[in-house]
Amino acid sequence: MKQLEFNFIDRNIYIPTFDTWYAENSHERRQFGERPYSKKKAVRVYSELLESGFFLNGRYKGGK
Repeated sequence: MKQLEFNFIDRNIYIPTFDTWYAENSHERRQFGERPYSKKKAVRVYSELLESGFFLNGRYKGGK
């Protein structure tokens, strides 16, 4: 029986639009009793996520 193999290099990368990310992020923040980001702050956070490659490799490398 062949062992299951994962190919992490060849995967479909999904980068959500700002509106999709903002809606999901706001929903999750409300679920955990946090205030959603203002639109201005959200634009900055989303830009940092894009610049850091967060959506490409699944983790945030920023230091802020």
